[in-house]
Amino acid sequence: MMRKIIYSPIWLILFLLLLLVNGVTLFMLTQLISSEPSMKEHEQTTAINHSSSNYILLDEETVSKYLISDDPNTKLSFEDHHIIIQSKTKVYGLNVKTQIDTVPSVSQNGNLILKVKDISIGQLPISQKQQLKLVKKVGNLPKDVSVDIDNEQFIYQLDALKFGKNQLKLKTINSKNQWVFKLMLKE
Repeated sequence: MMRKIIYSPIWLILFLLLLLVNGVTLFMLTQLISSEPSMKEHEQTTAINHSSSNYILLDEETVSKYLISDDPNTKLSFEDHHIIIQSKTKVYGLNVKTQIDTVPSVSQNGNLILKVKDISIGQLPISQKQQLKLVKKVGNLPKDVSVDIDNEQFIYQLDALKFGKNQLKLKTINSKNQWVFKLMLKE
């Protein structure tokens, strides 16, 4: 009985049909993979306006790759839309670890504002303002960074970043936590 089913001509026809479909599919797939990619030409429907403003949006992950400190004892990182500053400093011969949790924003003139949410210098049980005074007095801050103790924030005077003849200027950080840069092209 089983032999009759196996040797039935319908099974042979179905097998050959399946073999043919697999062969055609394999042939088409190899042709698709090995052929040159085709480039479609599109007509430019709008003229380029050189006087218009160009903006670049960068997410925090991309910006974090460029958060580099000149000081090897200082590490900058993003965590939950905050910039965390971790530092090791020698004060009176002792290694002191500092961690500052800040929220970034941009001022009207393009300076980066880092609003301090939390700060800890070693195990010092002093207020946040006193710790900021200590950072201002003893900390090894970059020349472009100042401390606004009254508003509990760091101000980074951010000049336009130069890339060849072109420049990028930080404009804002939007509600999606994307950093918006204005692209200024030199012609």
